[in-house]
Amino acid sequence: MTRCILSQIHRLRRVALTVLLVCALGSAFARPPVTTLSPQATVSVLTCAPGAELYSIFGHSALRIQDPASNLDWVWNYGVFEFDTPNFILKFARGKLKYYVLSYSYSNFYGEYDRERRAIQEQVLNLNASQKNRIFDALLLNELPANRYYQYDFFFDNCSTRERDVIANALGADMKWNPLQPDDYGSYRDLIDPYCRNDVWADLGIDLLLGLPTDKTADQRGATFLPDELYKALATAKVNTDGQWQPLVRSSQTLLDIPRASITTFQYSPHVLGWAIFGIVALVTYLGFRSRRAYRGFDAVFFMVLGLLGCLMLLFWLGTDHKATYQNLNMLWAVPTHLPFGFALLVGKWRGLSGRYARGMMFWMVGFVATCWLIPQGFHAAVIPIAMAATLRLIWMWYMGRIKPS
Repeated sequence: MTRCILSQIHRLRRVALTVLLVCALGSAFARPPVTTLSPQATVSVLTCAPGAELYSIFGHSALRIQDPASNLDWVWNYGVFEFDTPNFILKFARGKLKYYVLSYSYSNFYGEYDRERRAIQEQVLNLNASQKNRIFDALLLNELPANRYYQYDFFFDNCSTRERDVIANALGADMKWNPLQPDDYGSYRDLIDPYCRNDVWADLGIDLLLGLPTDKTADQRGATFLPDELYKALATAKVNTDGQWQPLVRSSQTLLDIPRASITTFQYSPHVLGWAIFGIVALVTYLGFRSRRAYRGFDAVFFMVLGLLGCLMLLFWLGTDHKATYQNLNMLWAVPTHLPFGFALLVGKWRGLSGRYARGMMFWMVGFVATCWLIPQGFHAAVIPIAMAATLRLIWMWYMGRIKPS
């Protein structure tokens, strides 16, 4: 989980350096002063393959405008940030960091993905001159200082959804999507899971921090937060050019042909961790049964760790603008109040109120383990043995009579 956050910060630093380089090159390779596209111009969507780093595992997309009449070949890239923003790390963690659109030459864009060994696919849109200029005007309007900034949201306002909306809003009634049934897309969590198979620890961190909104069923519009899904949606969309409905995508081609990294179907590390924790707890419980020892110090550390994890989830729910982290039902097992309970065990204050808490939480955890499959939020498989471990220790406390009513 901490690795996920640090990797994202690392990603932002790398993007910042790229932006600085692009801006430095901008003085030497300035965009041609074009305000109206010629009939020969083309508008296309660039879909970039996922990369090896955490920040790039979901892919990327951008809009490209080419006009040979004015020697224009430029890319509009959403999701750029200002690295010198005051309190940068805090704003990033709280979801308050502003992002914006930046335009720069296609050659620079291509070079960046070539260095990262990530394929680029292009979909040239089937538009008439008026429609091309409407999209171009929207991009020019978006990059004005008063309009270019927006509050990034992973599911609902990112590089892919911004481009989707630019195209859809510019074309208006001249465009229609060809959606599948909503349940054909699954939940947002289902959509991102395949991209995490090569980084199972990132998958664990994502599943721990993302809350109930992630388990809502996505329709086609919702699914297009992923560049690959936007690519599919554009491929089946229609456009009305000069009174006739035609496919929105006129042609598709691979601009940078690099095979995607093979996807690991399953890795056991987080699952092994979860069951190892359960095994340790079971062993301690067995030793306690043999020796009639409570091992309150062990329980104190165990429940304090669970409580700290629950407090982190609560912070991401109530203290940030990340909508995907709201209503995180992982707090049903990583309960924030486990933190003061563990502290009470550590200092030996295990009677009275903490005793009643332990007995009540025993029934709570038994209920969670028995019914977790009915809860509308998906839980990572490694969570279940950890929840079982907490349940086992609470049952042991009750059985031993170490926690007594006041």
